[in-house]
Amino acid sequence: MSASDVPTIRLLGVDLARLETQEALGKIEDLYGSGEPSLIAFTNAHTLNLAAEQPTYKKTLGRAALRLNDGKGVMIAAWFQGKRFPHDLNGNFFTPRILSLAAERGWSVYFLGAAPGVAEVAAGRLVRLLPGLKVVGVRDGYFSPAEEGSIVERIRSSGADVVLAGLGNPLQERWLLRHLAGTGARIGVGVGAFFDFQAGEVERAPYWMNLLGLEWLHRLVLEPRRMWRRYVLGNPRFLYRAAREALGGRATRVRGPIDEPETGIGSAIPQETGNNLAIPQEKAAGSVVPQERGKRSKARGASASSHSDLPRREQPMAEQIDLAPAAPKDEGSSSEEAEHVQRTR
Repeated sequence: MSASDVPTIRLLGVDLARLETQEALGKIEDLYGSGEPSLIAFTNAHTLNLAAEQPTYKKTLGRAALRLNDGKGVMIAAWFQGKRFPHDLNGNFFTPRILSLAAERGWSVYFLGAAPGVAEVAAGRLVRLLPGLKVVGVRDGYFSPAEEGSIVERIRSSGADVVLAGLGNPLQERWLLRHLAGTGARIGVGVGAFFDFQAGEVERAPYWMNLLGLEWLHRLVLEPRRMWRRYVLGNPRFLYRAAREALGGRATRVRGPIDEPETGIGSAIPQETGNNLAIPQEKAAGSVVPQERGKRSKARGASASSHSDLPRREQPMAEQIDLAPAAPKDEGSSSEEAEHVQRTR
């Protein structure tokens, strides 16, 4: 299936692939076989809000080889147009599928992102649960622009075929678009808080809430200070834009974040010192990286009450191969101390 053959649904000016789970996996295999570096972008309500407010980010998404529908919000937006996505390919469900495919095909994987130590814990757990999975390296998401070159070289030296970047939107897609070719990897996937979930750093919503598309509400209850703008303001804003688009109006740009330049990724990963956002130096290879506990998570898509015409999410990967995220640690932590460069997730 070539890129031109992939059926799509356009939401807020961004074309999202309309694929079943196995079709999406087959498309990723095709992209890998092409030999060209390919960006895979999970696209949810928050992602599309950012794209509506930041034209440069919209261009970044447009250059992704595959944009997958993530969350009930985009499924509702498609329903506004009288269209349907066959499955909800949200990142926490579909990323383990990608890793299973990598294990089956012998592709090596590199984990980039999250707080120090988190990606290591996630990698250890996933390697145990997915026979054949080969994680050839991990690196936390605390780095300055000056360190990007060495990170790219480290990934290239590892021989990774796939890079999972958990840097949050829009940083992870911009970083992958800028550096994936330099890493030598063929597939790059922006995975948001996937490492945090798998390491047990962030508590997942109950299974029934996931089925109803209410994981966003669970996140809001857990992290109201950090998530209220995204969900309390962002969800209605997204649904308004989607409804306006479906009725024939333009998806208007609502006042939002200032656009970041397409180039100069350093501006997207600032060396801030206020609010405990100073970025620590990279740990030496082979050193023990201390873990920082915190409530960090990836934005889920905007949600609304489930509708009878909306397709149901396939049984989550966690239920199929026992990949339910690890139980969160009981140790207390400050969300302020946990905040870092990935605060946009």
